Amino acid sequence: MFHILLGILVGATMPVQTSINTMLRRRLGSPFSATLVSFFVSTVLLLCAIPVVGLPWEKLAVSAFDAPWWAYTGGLCGVFGLVGNILLMTRLGSVQTIIFPVLGQILMGLLIDHFGLMRSDVNPLTLLRVAGAALVLGGVVTVAAARMSGKALPAQSLAHEEERPSALSLLPWRLLGVAMGMAGAVQVAANGYLGQHAESPLFSAIVSFGGGVLILASIVLALGLLKGSAPKGDAVPWWSWIGGGISGAIYVFSNVIITGVLGTGTTVIVFLLGMTLGGVLVDHFGLLGARRAAINWVKALGLAAVIAGAALIKGTG
Repeated sequence: MFHILLGILVGATMPVQTSINTMLRRRLGSPFSATLVSFFVSTVLLLCAIPVVGLPWEKLAVSAFDAPWWAYTGGLCGVFGLVGNILLMTRLGSVQTIIFPVLGQILMGLLIDHFGLMRSDVNPLTLLRVAGAALVLGGVVTVAAARMSGKALPAQSLAHEEERPSALSLLPWRLLGVAMGMAGAVQVAANGYLGQHAESPLFSAIVSFGGGVLILASIVLALGLLKGSAPKGDAVPWWSWIGGGISGAIYVFSNVIITGVLGTGTTVIVFLLGMTLGGVLVDHFGLLGARRAAINWVKALGLAAVIAGAALIKGTG
């Protein structure tokens, strides 16, 4: 029960991290630059935690070279999710950018558990787990649609009907969204395995963020050379420079610990529950500059569906 509550609490902080990174994006002019700042702060914070938490250096001297290659893909999966999210937002809009990655996360999480992929414990897929996954997806979709209903529509949704892209032309982007979500579940499994293999959740989190920093730095450098000009933006609070990184470090570190206890599929569901709840609370209280939108019966119904689905999946796990 402790790990479930921890997962919900940590997951609920992710919408806050998103809001903070959005502030930095306006300041720096690029989502890549904003996320690089967040990843860099997370890496530095985790490195500073080494004297406090400690690292099993003798174990790492062996396990760092003994782990399979996919155990080190956490950072790559994280960056893939970021890049994909940027591409999807301009083509599918906010709601679909949430729906298809969530579908991919749930699907891949259950498949990893069912087949014991990435050396995880086998947790067979049952009708109750499928029903629970459907409830979670339906609840997330309901809450996402309710949250976006009162917000300004993207420019493409205001275009004339004949100018709107067809369902067939959007299919590759929707499949990309599913792939992004699947990569998110792979990230959970890879980080969880590396943390167990190295007997150090801290080492796994450092590897994940360190890899992400290298990839993002390369992207930012390339984009900077292409643009040939410095980004511009408005001033932001000082804490926005470190807030996203702190939240991200806690999320990934907790992710590694929780996955070892609950398994990939259940961990994904628990974090989704926390993220959904956190997003509703951010809107309800208008936190961090978000437009205030009180909780209504539609959002409450969606949250109830997510909770019921998570209970079904955990209860049959």
